[in-house]
Amino acid sequence: MTTSDDWKAENNTTTKPHTSSRMTQRRGPSTLLKSRTCLSYVLLSVYVAAMYVTYQYFVLDISIAESAERKDVPIHNHFIMETEPSCSPENTILLAKTHKTGSSTIGTIIARYGYNRNLSFALPAKDWIIGYDLFSPEMLLRKPPPGGFDILFNHVLFRKYEMTKVMNPRTKYVTILREPVSRWYSTVEYYNLWKLVTHTQSEYEQRSSRFDIHELLSKIARCISFHCRLGQDGQLFDLGFQGRTTVMGKLDPVRAKIEELRTEFDLVLIVEYFDESLLLLKKMMCWDYNDILYIKKKQSRRTRTKHREETEAIRNWNRGDILLYEHFNRTLWERVADYGPDFEDDLRHFRKMNADVTAACKAQIPKYSVSNQSYDYVNMTCLKLTVDVSKYTMTLVDIASRYKS
Repeated sequence: MTTSDDWKAENNTTTKPHTSSRMTQRRGPSTLLKSRTCLSYVLLSVYVAAMYVTYQYFVLDISIAESAERKDVPIHNHFIMETEPSCSPENTILLAKTHKTGSSTIGTIIARYGYNRNLSFALPAKDWIIGYDLFSPEMLLRKPPPGGFDILFNHVLFRKYEMTKVMNPRTKYVTILREPVSRWYSTVEYYNLWKLVTHTQSEYEQRSSRFDIHELLSKIARCISFHCRLGQDGQLFDLGFQGRTTVMGKLDPVRAKIEELRTEFDLVLIVEYFDESLLLLKKMMCWDYNDILYIKKKQSRRTRTKHREETEAIRNWNRGDILLYEHFNRTLWERVADYGPDFEDDLRHFRKMNADVTAACKAQIPKYSVSNQSYDYVNMTCLKLTVDVSKYTMTLVDIASRYKS
């Protein structure tokens, strides 16, 4: 049996500093501590760098084939409404993007869906925009595979008969619209059209009082820039309407274009009723609630006093977009009426689920930055929700370029 005195002697022996090493005597314990601290810092830096490389490759540049084999686990299982599907998911969809309408958010939803399922994408030859002109197959990175591409989600002026040449015959065609006056303000602010057309500092942004709205509109009309073209009936322009007949009050061509678009699109979403629109998209595509989750992006915090005279001038200036919006806003609510009696319950469930997922992701990935936590399926799901449409595009282009024929 070991006595207390034996334990003390044994303890003193094991904790007694070694004096035989001249190196230890010469450097001293404080020097050793500094060396170890420096080494720890170096190792930590290497670890952080490795985790960042892992993020870039594993989260964003992971091969589509690998992501198709792995099905991401939902963030929280109790968020999901488990139901037996009564239909088969549709995997082919084309988004006709419109500027300053929330199309980047819906584009991210569609890109994420295709990315997770190894679907084929019609991608831009460079950058993340297919083009500023009416669509042509020559604008794409590569020729379509047999049977056509499954997904197109990047900016290009809509021209369906050319798009059908490269898309799967089962493709669903969708777009999204926004109330024209609020969209006009957003376009002018985002592209700084006042400075573009006057070549001066933006009086529009600086002045809170009234300014000559008619002067600004007339200058936009004379401007030949692509962004200026978005400043008048920009949504019609994005959807392939090339005229500017609303200036002269000729609305018949606009009405004819709207009727054409009615037959070309399977669903037109409305940004003011974004969640309602996503439910209709989910039903049409037979997707799951997980497939339509989103985190809001590109929200402008600018506010500006809007005067009645100014608003009326802008509405008159965008009469084509007003007619377009009013028509498809009506069709949206017709689709809601056809959805069935569960619409309100499904909407409440989806909003609660999306809010919970958003809160969980913000907690796991502060400020949408790279987390230092382990890269488990939960973080993977959150990171894919926060990646924007341009990053998805560049990643997909990089992958496609490796196997370009």
